[in-house]
This record gives sequence, C-alpha cells and structure tokens, in this order.
Amino acid sequence: MKINLIILSLLISSLGFGQGYWTEELIINRIQGRTSCVTFTLGNRAFVIGGADSSYSALDDMYELDVKSGSWVKLKTKYPGDASHSQVSFIIDTVAYIGLGYNPNNGCTRQFYRFEVVNDTFIPIAAFPGTARFEAVAFSNNGKGYVGLGMDEFGSSYNDFYEYNPKTNSWKRLADFPGGFRYSAVATTFNEFGFVGLGAEGVTVKNDLYSFNTLNGSWTKLSDFLTGGRYENIAFNFRGIPHIGFGFLDGVGIDQQLFRFDSANRKWVLMEINSEFKGFASSAFVFDDYFIVGFGKKNNAILNTKFYRFTEWGLGSNRIKNETDAIVVSPNPVDKTIFCNQRLHGIFEIFDLRGVLISTGEFKTELDVSFLSAGIYELRIQTKGFSWHRAKFVKI
Repeated sequence: MKINLIILSLLISSLGFGQGYWTEELIINRIQGRTSCVTFTLGNRAFVIGGADSSYSALDDMYELDVKSGSWVKLKTKYPGDASHSQVSFIIDTVAYIGLGYNPNNGCTRQFYRFEVVNDTFIPIAAFPGTARFEAVAFSNNGKGYVGLGMDEFGSSYNDFYEYNPKTNSWKRLADFPGGFRYSAVATTFNEFGFVGLGAEGVTVKNDLYSFNTLNGSWTKLSDFLTGGRYENIAFNFRGIPHIGFGFLDGVGIDQQLFRFDSANRKWVLMEINSEFKGFASSAFVFDDYFIVGFGKKNNAILNTKFYRFTEWGLGSNRIKNETDAIVVSPNPVDKTIFCNQRLHGIFEIFDLRGVLISTGEFKTELDVSFLSAGIYELRIQTKGFSWHRAKFVKI
C-alpha cells in the first residue's frame, strides 16, 4: 500500500492535480454553430445571444443551456435590437447588460439593454455615449460596468473608455486606454482592477496588457502577455483568477492554449492543453466550480459545435456537486471495484483526462475498474430523465 501511495503521489503531481482536467460537455441537442456571440451566466443559468454564422450573417436568436439535462433551450425572448454579432456584455449583481454590435444591413449601434433574469425580459437603458461600434471590450467591477475600445463600421478603431452606473442609468467618460486604438481586444477582472489589452491596431497584432484601477480611474502598464500578438481571444475570471486564451496567435494561427494569472509571481501560467478544442472569437460560460468553452471558428470556414468543460481538481478529488445531485465514489483511490453512495441505475461513461471515452455500459451501484491503467478519470452516470451524475476518481 505504501508503494501504491507513492505512485499515486507521483501520478497526481505529473498530471497537474492542482489545476484540473478537460472533458467534452455532453450536449443532447446541438444548436447552430456561431462566432462572435454574446454569452453570460447568471447563477446556474447560461445564455447565448446572436452572433454570426460561417458567412458572418448576423443571428438574432437566444438560447439557454440547461446544465441539468445537457440541452439547449430556445427562448421565446429575442434580443430587441438588430440581429448582431460582436456585441459586449457585463454582469452587475443578477442583471446582464448587453449592447453595441454590428448588423450587416444597418451597421453598428450604440444601444444597450438590461436583461432581467426573473422574467427573461430586456429593458432599454441609456445609449452608449461614444461612437457606435463593435469588437469592443467590457467588464464590471464594484457595481459598475466598463466599456471601451472597438471599431466602427467604416474601419476606424477607438481607445475611449466609459463607466456605466446602473443606479443613475448614466455613462461617464474616463481616461482613454493608453495602449492606442484597439479592436478585438480582451478584458477581464482581478480584484479591483480590470485587465485590458491584446487585440489589433490596424494590421498590427498586440500582446500588451494594462490594468485599470476602478477605484481611482488610473491605468498602469503590465508586463506583456507572453510572446506574439493575439486577438479574438476569450478572457474571463474564474474563482477570482483572470484567464486568457485560445484565439489567434500572430505568425502561428489559431491557438489551443489557455493561461491563468499567477498573482503571486505576476506571470501567466499555461494550463492543461485541450487537444480537442481550438477557436477564435469563441466564448466561455463560467460557473462556481467549472467553466465551459465553445462556439467560435476552428478555421475560416468551420464553426465549433462541441463544448468542453474544465474542472479544477482542487475542488475535491472524489466529490463533485453536480447540477442535479452530488455523488461520492469509494474507495478513492481505487484498485478494483468502485462503489457509489446512491442507488443509481443507468448508463455509465468513463473519460480520461483528455476527454476520451474509455468505457461505457450499464451501471448498477458498483463498477469494476480493474482494467483501467493508473490515472485520473471522470465517471458519468446518466439516469432516467437524462440527468447526469459525475464523480472524479483515481485508479492505482
């Protein structure tokens, strides 16, 4: 047993146990692939609005991802503005704010809306005070929204920056972004700061980053984001940590890398590679315990239709709070047979760290896993009603 524990310790270390692992998110029904769409989460609800199809025709539909059943639900509610792509959104409390964007027939807009999740309705708010645009950036912090940069329909890009106050329904212009005119950039948050940068200025692709202090309105230049310019990336905050990745890497092409910010050492750290996903103008849905990436383009012609979940190992090695329930498997680590704390009857699937399906069959309370190689796996059990129950386990 002592030898097994040593092997387990080495295995966990080599597989990056402190970060997590990727698995393909099993979606029962597919929806139309899209790029440059608005996505956001409110509590345990995830939404997508509009975007563009493979020919960059704008879409006006709205879907909710039902994480309990693993299916997309088309909402009766439609975005009240023009069918658009390349809009921006930010969240304040339990309200989403969506605006700007480009429609091929009517050009860019300055309009913004508030989305009330209680009754799934859109309410117009004060229009954006700057020039109508798309490919801008947005984030929220300390109860206010921040929007800036972007490009208008004539190809001019901008570096102006604004703050939205929901209490007064008003906008205020702030200090301009110091990195110059910019479109297809990224923005995310870290404590009281907004991180803004990357993107393109004309034909020049950038790799610089700046922090914006939401308390005093000042900008500070950060260290450049690794090497090579990047644009059309995704950026988000997961469990208090900024993440930036995927998108287009200048001189290389579409990137498969995702990085997280190591605040202690002030550097960006490469996370586990998802060999199955790459895309630019993609999206992320962020929940308390995991995030999902998807949408965007694999190349200039093919849209992503699959979704991938990243779960941190640090959230528990043998227990996952599932969207429907939490299951515990034991023993964990396991050598031969694994048991579940609930009497579940359904179809099981076992995935490895790469998200590859290793085994499937009928599950009845216990499961023989002696045939598995040493490693870390995810067990998924689908019961009646398409409810998925999940648990991680280590095979020794």
